[in-house]
Amino acid sequence: MNILIAPNAFKGSLSALEVAEIIQSNLLKINPKLNCKCLPIADGGDGTFDVLSDYYLGAAHTFSTTDLLNRKINAPIFLTENSTAIIELSHVAGLSLLKPSEYDPLNTHTFGVGDLIRSALDLNCTKIILAIGGSGTLDMGFGALRALGFRFLDKDGNELSGGGGFLKRIVDIDSEKFDARLLQVDFQIACDVENPLLGEFGAAHIFGKQKGASEEEIIQLHQNHQDFAQLIKKQFHIDISKIKHGGAAGGIAAGFYALCGAKLRSGSELIFDCLNMDDALESCDILITGEGRIDSQSSFGKAPYVLAQKAKLMRKRVIAFCGSYESLINSPFDQVFPIKKDCQTLNEAITFAKNNLADAILYNSFLL
Repeated sequence: MNILIAPNAFKGSLSALEVAEIIQSNLLKINPKLNCKCLPIADGGDGTFDVLSDYYLGAAHTFSTTDLLNRKINAPIFLTENSTAIIELSHVAGLSLLKPSEYDPLNTHTFGVGDLIRSALDLNCTKIILAIGGSGTLDMGFGALRALGFRFLDKDGNELSGGGGFLKRIVDIDSEKFDARLLQVDFQIACDVENPLLGEFGAAHIFGKQKGASEEEIIQLHQNHQDFAQLIKKQFHIDISKIKHGGAAGGIAAGFYALCGAKLRSGSELIFDCLNMDDALESCDILITGEGRIDSQSSFGKAPYVLAQKAKLMRKRVIAFCGSYESLINSPFDQVFPIKKDCQTLNEAITFAKNNLADAILYNSFLL
């Protein structure tokens, strides 16, 4: 029997690679004759770098840059043997880099992201995959674009810097010193959400609160995003207000789309293409996937859900393990097994996730 093991991370406890290894090792304890293939997955959020760098042949390169609050930080770029550079935004502009007391969406910025892109170009890459999930910013890529050579000027001709709170002061975008090498590579962005830049489902209104914005700041940031989008439309004749994925990572997706020619893609679909997932699904009898929580939000592009849908189209059996589970309508999963034990608090379940997962596999092994 051929088993494809393709889980996402259990956020806060186990990486996708760790989950896959735990599932495989315990399945082989039960039945050493199983033919297991591990192919951990991601959706463009935290952990995408680890999944892709584990899959591809190549080498990691470390660069010194700045984080979203201007602190020095070292961050990796993985360059595959085919000259594809893999970068994860969260390494330099992730919310996880901040303490809650440091959340500051008016000032946090993405300069380090643009700095890493320039470093990738210096490595002579021919393709860039930028995973943008997990951001702690709402600057529409203002900082990253500055690092790539754009100059943003106020009404007095002064060059501006900063985060999303400064977008309202920009009246002119100078692209004369933009690093045009970026236009010569295949620049793809793995987006973990589909939200547009503006409107009630836009970047500020949906993601502002989790990044520390007050209700007043959310309104301000939305207006700043609207003003900046109008300036881009005026100068470059590109409307980014409603494009799919435009609101991802505080609007950096929209900014890169308009000014750098980036292709915005579903993170799940992009990663599945990288992993040749269709071929892996075709050759398996059972798919085992999962992530920290499976609920109604899973249907909005979460990697395990999208993968399960693909598997069902191929008439494969799909089993999922998760930390917690909320019943789904028209679920693509044949069986879902929550690993959290009733007697455990959430913190205990996270602490003992490895043991809980192993126990759940052994307990439900009769289903294989």
